[in-house]
Amino acid sequence: MDRQLAFVLKEEILRNVIKTHNTVLLAGWEGTGKTVTALKACRDLGDVVYFNAAGTDMREYVSLHCESAAVVPAVSELADIQAKQSLFIIDGVDKADGDTLSAITGVVSGASGDRKVILITRMLLDTRKLFSSINVVIRFKQDTAEVLLTDLCDLDNL
Repeated sequence: MDRQLAFVLKEEILRNVIKTHNTVLLAGWEGTGKTVTALKACRDLGDVVYFNAAGTDMREYVSLHCESAAVVPAVSELADIQAKQSLFIIDGVDKADGDTLSAITGVVSGASGDRKVILITRMLLDTRKLFSSINVVIRFKQDTAEVLLTDLCDLDNL
């Protein structure tokens, strides 16, 4: 499949899923388009906040794909901003330390009809502490994406 077409299909899948679900986990290896897809799919969905749990400076990259997204550089600011925003993209969840994971858990637990959260990780099992709050998992591959699970509550004990 053409790589450009694959990105368009991934965006469309995510756009449709985020309309009906509050917390979505994108899982897949590096280079499969998780971050770009999340940023592009959310451009028209309201106030977008991007946070990289690994601490990587992504401001330039984020503004390239979603000009209106606000980049939160520090975990301490994530808690302060969460009440005001409607859509969070939290990247690198698998690289989060204990304090950062606690802040992410606070954002995820506040997801509701008005607030959406997209979590991005390389490995599904690295996010098991958040399973009870995740509505949908989308697994990204190089040329496609597929909806895997729509209820992770039963997997909390992995």
